Amino acid sequence: MSDPHREPYSSLELFSVARAFMRSRILLTAMELSIFTLIEEGKQTSAEIAAALSADERGVDRLLNALCAMDLLAKKENRFTNLESASRLLVEGKPEYLGGLLHAAHLYQTWATLTDAVRQGGSVLAAGSRSWDESAKTAFIAAMHGRGWTVAQQLAMALDLSNVERVLDVGGGSGLFSMAMARANPRLLATIFDLPDIVPLTRRYVEQEGLSDRITTVAGNYLTDELPADFDLVLLSAILHSNSPAENESLIRKCAAALAPTGRVVIQDHLMAENRTEPPEGAFFALNMLVNTTGGDTYTEEEIAGWLKQAGLTAIERLAAPGSPGILVGWKR
Repeated sequence: MSDPHREPYSSLELFSVARAFMRSRILLTAMELSIFTLIEEGKQTSAEIAAALSADERGVDRLLNALCAMDLLAKKENRFTNLESASRLLVEGKPEYLGGLLHAAHLYQTWATLTDAVRQGGSVLAAGSRSWDESAKTAFIAAMHGRGWTVAQQLAMALDLSNVERVLDVGGGSGLFSMAMARANPRLLATIFDLPDIVPLTRRYVEQEGLSDRITTVAGNYLTDELPADFDLVLLSAILHSNSPAENESLIRKCAAALAPTGRVVIQDHLMAENRTEPPEGAFFALNMLVNTTGGDTYTEEEIAGWLKQAGLTAIERLAAPGSPGILVGWKR
């Protein structure tokens, strides 16, 4: 909600907002060039790092200096070392490596088209022009997986899973939410339905967690293909915002049809107030959908509840879980 009592922005504050992209771009470029990994491996001078990258030494040096100014690197006698947070979080292969940050590098490119997207009312990027190669897909799934662990566990705790034996996780990506539910209920079996080029990544994550015997995958497009059937719970987590209202209405009907008697559809997504200005994260994310999709958006609780009702679902309730943007549940009675 806009705060009418907030002190007006000063000119310096507005300049700071306008230039905030610089720090973001410095970090993302360092990630794309594996700067922190190279330093951890022992390449500690501008010349050594430039040679490893086949890059210009002066350009590399200025980037390294800026990373020092951001308190990610330290410099002594023209040698650079990773500070604690960079060494722990930004070095490839480390347990806490934030590889998902590379997804932000792809978003950086699409957000540069925001002005034109606002004028046009949707993404101005031609179909197929956006880079969705293996590295982009891997970064996207890693980003969703890395930042969702706590949310997935909290969602599993917020839902009563005691009588749930079969779950369909639509657009489940890495399978993070299916994993959390499987751990919460040892009798639960999950099926992840996602695109044919995503399910190999899904299987990799599931295998790493030792849950291949309880979590399976089905390849398909939820907009054009029918869903498997007879599930106690169908989950749509962070899915609706990618679609147009008509696509969501159709998808939720499919999800309702996939339910067993007394089953439920669980939707986790931004639930916007009627004025669409709050929560702030949802208002910002609506612009992310504007630049990246043809019809995606963030939707109000009333809109989503309406689609659930149109699909014949009842007893619609809103649940809360720490870290979750919002949860709506509709039941088949």
